[in-house]
This record gives sequence, structure tokens and C-alpha cells, in this order.
Amino acid sequence: MSWRRSWIAPSWAEHYAVTQRLAGAAPAQARFAASLSAERDALVYPGFFAASPWAQLSHLPRYLKALERRYVRHLERPDRDARHAAELAEFGLRYRERAERARAAGAPPPAGLEAFRWLLEELKVSLFAQELRTPYPVSWKRIQKAWNDLDR
Repeated sequence: MSWRRSWIAPSWAEHYAVTQRLAGAAPAQARFAASLSAERDALVYPGFFAASPWAQLSHLPRYLKALERRYVRHLERPDRDARHAAELAEFGLRYRERAERARAAGAPPPAGLEAFRWLLEELKVSLFAQELRTPYPVSWKRIQKAWNDLDR
């Protein structure tokens, strides 16, 4: 029972907080709020519990809190967010395309693809909510290396 309390309640609390924050976005921030809502929905969706690795579920509250912090910081410094957003989007697109190709071919995803997805989540924490800390060092260089390793 204690394992449930350790991440489930905080996950729902953070999900609620970020959902409320994004729902209250000013019209000028609607596009950005929608993109963060899509990121939230990529973390928590019907079936996410069964589809997510156990090790990552314990990090869910931190990922959701990082989304909320990213929104707040975007309001303060949109230029800083924009510097990282394009490259993050590019790697996110690469991940989704690679995963979709494997699904369409009926093949398992390449070894390391799911780990890459979670590495991207850790990079978001590192870039936008540093005070939440990552369990291991993460950087653009590590992201690029992890992507290159998928091709080997």
C-alpha cells in the first residue's frame, strides 16, 4: 500500500495543478498552454499505468511539476523557453516517428528507444525546473549521444 501513496497521490495532485494552471492561461498564452497540455497528455493517458516502466512511474510527479514550473517561467522569460523548445520538439518528433515506424512494421521498438523518451523528460526537468533535480546528469550532448546510439 505504501508504494501507491509514494507516487500516485502526488501524481494526481501535480496533474490537477498543471491542468488548472494551463486551463487558466491568458489568451496570449493559449498556444503555449496547449503544447504543454499535449506534453502532459503524453505522460498521463488512458493505459499509461500499464505502458510506463515501473521505474519511471515514481518520477511522474516531478515531470508534471516541471511542466507547471515551465509554464510559470515561460511567462517570466519566454525567450529562454523558446531557445530550448525547438530542439526539444525536434528530438520529440524523431522519437515519435521512430516509435511509429516500428509499430507500423509490427516490430518491437529499437533497443534504447524508451530510455531515450525518458531521457528527454529528464532534460525538460533540467532545462525548465532545475530545482527539481534529475537522478543523473543529462544534457544536449547526452541526448545526441543516446540518439546516435539508437542507430548502432
